[in-house]
Amino acid sequence: MSNKKRKPGKRKPIVPRIPTMVALHSDSTMDLIQHEALAAFRDHRAQPDHFDVLLDCRAVLLLAASHKKEEGVVAICDLAGMALDNLRERYDSGQRLEATDIEVQTLTVLVEVSEDFWRRTSPILFEAATNALTEARRLRNEQDAAAQSPETPAPAEAESA
Repeated sequence: MSNKKRKPGKRKPIVPRIPTMVALHSDSTMDLIQHEALAAFRDHRAQPDHFDVLLDCRAVLLLAASHKKEEGVVAICDLAGMALDNLRERYDSGQRLEATDIEVQTLTVLVEVSEDFWRRTSPILFEAATNALTEARRLRNEQDAAAQSPETPAPAEAESA
């Protein structure tokens, strides 16, 4: 605060601010996307994009819950991971992306726990977990690209051949 006196009658402008948590949850786009993906599995109309949404939900939640050492949330993520692995195996074997009733229940719990967790947690942690997931995927993609590129023989191997 400054020691200057304001002129009488001159008002200080009020800058409206929204509390961080209110701002985070006033835009419910992410919640809607997760619920839409869940509904797609429930209605047997799921596509790979719906699977990816729930996979990202689990991955970001697992990173943040591990950081905060919330064992209950980590256990839910582990159960959801098993359900997602089952879905991936069925899809890779040529079947449609259909979830059993138990898998739908597990994914429902994942989405509900995710919503609850992020309502209780700082948005900074969400951003950090999202950035960590993006970085991990970038590194994995680079490693996969390096493994798929044709290797040139090392100079010692070339001379002996």
